[in-house]
Parts: sequence; structure tokens; C-alpha cells
Amino acid sequence: VVSLVQGMRRDAKFHVSDRIRMWLTGTEEVTAAVREHRDWIAGEVLARDVVTGDVPGASYDAVGEFDLDGSTVRIALTREA
Repeated sequence: VVSLVQGMRRDAKFHVSDRIRMWLTGTEEVTAAVREHRDWIAGEVLARDVVTGDVPGASYDAVGEFDLDGSTVRIALTREA
């Protein structure tokens, strides 16, 4: 997950120091793992918040759908001020 988010940050041309808000939806197994490691993930990707579950309909700076070990995950990011 960290690698996917870092790639999304790079592709969206975020600055290295930009803080983000992150949403992730996927299988229960994936979302449970992300919830369990939420603080570590947030620290690695500079996320002020990591939200699991449905990605709400809104405007995002980056959205991606990925295969993560056979499970489809959808990640959305916004850059925080």
C-alpha cells in the first residue's frame, strides 16, 4: 500500500513534503490490514488521515485502482494545505 501511494504521489507531482488525506477501499482482508497498520502507513506517506471503506464521491488529486496480491484496491488522495 505504501509503495502504491508513493507512486500515486509521484505521478500527481506532489512535493515530497506535501501532507495528504488518503481513502482506501478493498477486500475486508486488505482494509483490516490497513486499519491495523494505519499509523505506520500514515507516517510513511505523510497522511494526516487514512480512511478505509467506501471512497466518497468527491474531487481528488489522485485516484487509482490496483491489484494488490490478487485483491483489487481503490485509493484516492487529496493534497492538504
